[in-house]
Amino acid sequence: RTAFVRDGDGLVGWGVAARIEVGTGPERFARARDGLVKVVGERGGRDDGAPGPLAFASFTFDADEDDSVMVVPQVAVVRRHATTWRIEVGEVGDVGDVPPPRPGRGATDAAVDRPRYGGSTVRDDEWLEAVARAVDAIDGGAYAKVVLARDLHLWSRSAFNVPAVLEALAERFPSCFTFLVDHLLGASPEMLLQ
Repeated sequence: RTAFVRDGDGLVGWGVAARIEVGTGPERFARARDGLVKVVGERGGRDDGAPGPLAFASFTFDADEDDSVMVVPQVAVVRRHATTWRIEVGEVGDVGDVPPPRPGRGATDAAVDRPRYGGSTVRDDEWLEAVARAVDAIDGGAYAKVVLARDLHLWSRSAFNVPAVLEALAERFPSCFTFLVDHLLGASPEMLLQ
C-alpha cells in the first residue's frame, strides 16, 4: 500500500504496476522522472480535469544511500475537494475494489506484542542543545526557519500493524501530510516538494 493524505484529501494506492529503482547520486531525481515517463507517458492529467496515473516516491537525503524508490500503484484513489477518482494502471487482477480488511487498533490478539521505545541515535541533551542553537540562530537573524529531525527507534516482538499506524497518525495529526511509501511511514507538517 501507499498513501499521502492530509485533512481527508490525498492519494491512497495498492498493488504495484511499476517499481522504478532510481539508484544513488544527484541524478536519481532525473532517473525517477525518466522512469515515470516511460511507465505513464508525458501527460499528467486527463482533459476532463481528472488526475492521470501517479507515483509515490521516497528519496534519501544522502545521495549515496541506495533506498530511494518510486512506485506506481495498480489502483489509486485520489480525493480532492470532495471529489474522488479511481485510477487503474495495467492489469488490475485481484487487487479488488477496496483494500483488504485489517485488524483495528482496538483489536486484542495474544500474538500481538506492544511497541517498545529503543531510544535515538541523538542523545536528549544533544537534541535540546541543537534546538537551542537553532532558536538562537533564528533570533539572531541568521535563518528565518530551521527544520530539525531525529530518529526514534521502536521495536516489537511481532510485526507492526502498518495500516493502523498510518490511520493513527492521520487521526492524531490531521493537518500533517501522512505518508506511506515502500518502508517509509510518517507524518510531516509541511510539503517539501510538489
